Amino acid sequence: MIPRWFCILALVIAFAALYFVPPPNLDQHTALLERLARKIERAQTLSPEARDTIVRLVDAARERAPNGSNGQLHEVRRTLAIERVANAITAKQNGREVGTTSGQR
Repeated sequence: MIPRWFCILALVIAFAALYFVPPPNLDQHTALLERLARKIERAQTLSPEARDTIVRLVDAARERAPNGSNGQLHEVRRTLAIERVANAITAKQNGREVGTTSGQR
């Protein structure tokens, strides 16, 4: 049987680890969405599985509450990236060609 002090020590370490774990980096999430949008726009076709996965990713990104400490510029960039991915998916479903708009990389 595991000694009681070992269990208490494990709990203390677990709580300390949770406290010191940094929050997710939303800049990386935004950059991922921007790269994904470029890849979707360049793709000739998308499989139904890929399309479903991307739609779930966009839905999760929309539901995720933005962190207010990142500022308004980051929130605008994030919103544009989400909409760009959503528009690219919609265009691929409709069979249209997708191009980048001015002001986007």
